[in-house]
Amino acid sequence: MEKLRLEVESLRKRRARRPAKTIPAVLLIIIACVLASLSVLSVWMADFVGNTDRYVATVEPLASCG
Repeated sequence: MEKLRLEVESLRKRRARRPAKTIPAVLLIIIACVLASLSVLSVWMADFVGNTDRYVATVEPLASCG
């Protein structure tokens, strides 16, 4: 029983040190997700707006309504 108590105590001490590693990891994951989303949006916008014929074909019905 004493061996198990020591092991439990050891595990509790390790768990207490985790937030120092967990917080930066979570922040890096969030930053990576935001940057990945912006990257996908940027590539899509560059393709959509960069292709003038496609852009005009999409926006033309809106322009002809007014």
